[in-house]
Amino acid sequence: MEDITGEKRVLVTNREEEVLEIVINKKAVKTTDIQENLSVTRQQAHSLLASLVRKGLLCKFGKTKKSYYKLVTKLNN
Repeated sequence: MEDITGEKRVLVTNREEEVLEIVINKKAVKTTDIQENLSVTRQQAHSLLASLVRKGLLCKFGKTKKSYYKLVTKLNN
C-alpha cells in the first residue's frame, strides 16, 4: 500500500464553508453566532458545527451553552 503524503483533504458543504469563514473572521464562535450570521435554527447551527468537529476542522471547548468553537491548528491537534 502506498503512503499518502501532503495535506489531507476534507469535503465540506457550502454551508460548512460559510461557517468556517465566520470562524476565521471571529477566531471563535458560539452556536448563536452561526444562528445569527446564517439565519438558521439553533439545531441547524449546532449540526453544522458538530459536523465540522467530526471532520477535524473545528475544536469544541466547554460544555452546554457556554461552549465555543475554534479552528483546529497544528498546536491543538
